Amino acid sequence: MCAYWDTEEVIAKSLTYSKARMSDRNGFGPHIHLSGPTSYQQIQSEMEEELGRTVGFGEVFVKTHTKPDGTYVDKKTEKISIKTDSRGNYYGAGNLKEHLPDLVTGKRKHLGESSSFVALKVQLKEAQQKIEEQAAYNAKREEEQTKAVAEQKDKLAHLSLVEKYLRQTSKPHADVSNSEISDLWKGGPRCQILDWCLADDVIIGEGEFCSAEQSYKIGRIPIDRNAAAILVKSVVDVEAPLWRPMPTVSTLGQYVGTKIAWQFDKLILDTELDSPTYNKTVASSVKY
Repeated sequence: MCAYWDTEEVIAKSLTYSKARMSDRNGFGPHIHLSGPTSYQQIQSEMEEELGRTVGFGEVFVKTHTKPDGTYVDKKTEKISIKTDSRGNYYGAGNLKEHLPDLVTGKRKHLGESSSFVALKVQLKEAQQKIEEQAAYNAKREEEQTKAVAEQKDKLAHLSLVEKYLRQTSKPHADVSNSEISDLWKGGPRCQILDWCLADDVIIGEGEFCSAEQSYKIGRIPIDRNAAAILVKSVVDVEAPLWRPMPTVSTLGQYVGTKIAWQFDKLILDTELDSPTYNKTVASSVKY
């Protein structure tokens, strides 16, 4: 091996490579620095003690390769320290490239903050922000769903109470007559409805007689004395006034197919009733 390196051909070849390496034209050039025999590690420790913070290798490189007036020892060092390519990457070789400070802008690039590391930090920050936004959105949705479920439960409870009330009120009461219950399921005798406002007997409609008992109720209201419950079948005069008008309904035409209370002596029954309380005189005195 030693004999090989001692040959003239190898010595000439090695010299050629050495000159190329030391050349300032596309070569590394001679390695010039101002640190002397002091190691970079010692200089780094002194700088950290002086500045009170962590010092990167790039700052040590710049300190050991700049003159007291602030200029670099050679163009190669200047290019390595401050020149960047079109993507903003330093020309520094190897580990030095990752730790050089940006002397142009005056901003110090911390250890490990390469372009790829900075991009990764940005992506991580964006991802963290998206996670927080999604968590806030999920919390809001969960709150809305909880509120909706609570409202549904309240509505169901209210509907349950309404259903219970309707079931209780829809049951026949003890004071309701048997005739009222039976009339709900079978039709009564036909009757002619007379206008109660006029002295003369004028037919304004036709219906079915249900009951004349005072305890008979329509909508939980007894019909009382001198009245009869009828089911309106048809109306001749739709504008004829009701005997007992309601707040929102006042004409007979609005009650077709519905039970109403009517003045008993203003009804003409087609068949005579067995009860002695029915007014048969009216039925015999009125003619069509």
